[in-house]
Amino acid sequence: MCSGAGREGDEANRVGLPFPRDVRVRRRSEYLLAQSRGRRVQAPHFVLIVLPREVSGPARLGITVTKKVGPSAVARNRTKRVLREVFRLNRALFPEGADVIAIAKDGAPALGYADVLAELRGASAALMSAARAGARAPREDDRRGRRAPATKRTS
Repeated sequence: MCSGAGREGDEANRVGLPFPRDVRVRRRSEYLLAQSRGRRVQAPHFVLIVLPREVSGPARLGITVTKKVGPSAVARNRTKRVLREVFRLNRALFPEGADVIAIAKDGAPALGYADVLAELRGASAALMSAARAGARAPREDDRRGRRAPATKRTS
């Protein structure tokens, strides 16, 4: 009898603040573009990559948590859930019209909501200035870190 009341309260909290598809970075090509051209912002337990989009709109969030960070899927998924919740409830911390990729570092799974919020608040000014600075020039390296071969000139 009591268990139903808790679920209704949870639903009421989620109604006004969803995490829809249009605020998520979903394609691998978008992640790769952000990593190659975006600006990096360091936080104690996260690397945040910011890439302004050509189309205006809300900030979009992409999350990467590798097996090196969390020993179990439970820890990695919890890290992603906490990051999504901070993004969902604190949109003002993220620059409008930009993609933000959060890459978790060692120790991130041990953080709670308040810890992640504090880290992102500390990095918010740097995120905004990185978004205003724009994208970096494209690298000439390929994905493996090797330089692209020089083209031969004909005289």
